[in-house]
Amino acid sequence: MIYFAFVHSHLAYGIEIYGNTYIKLNHLNKVGLIILNNKLLRILQNAPRDTPVVKLYANFNTLTLPELHTYQILKFVHNCIYHQNKLPPIFCNYFLRIICSIYITPALERVLSS
Repeated sequence: MIYFAFVHSHLAYGIEIYGNTYIKLNHLNKVGLIILNNKLLRILQNAPRDTPVVKLYANFNTLTLPELHTYQILKFVHNCIYHQNKLPPIFCNYFLRIICSIYITPALERVLSS
């Protein structure tokens, strides 16, 4: 399908990065991407303007931009937990280091190191 070849692949590329930024300008760009994506879905499906967006996404069996971002993040976390050998070495214990730095107090660290 044309949509998945030319549009969806560009939206999905790097969405874990640009989907997490909270700069006001980037927020406007994300809203613009969502509107543009909705327009493209309408054009490709030859749907009238009053067609609900949910139906457009359901017809192509795809996710909205925020849902796609959530899905890609969950895939990344799943790979970090269950498929560490498929990720670059820098991500091997990424979540473990974050959890340890949050819950290990200096007093507990002294006990563990002795």
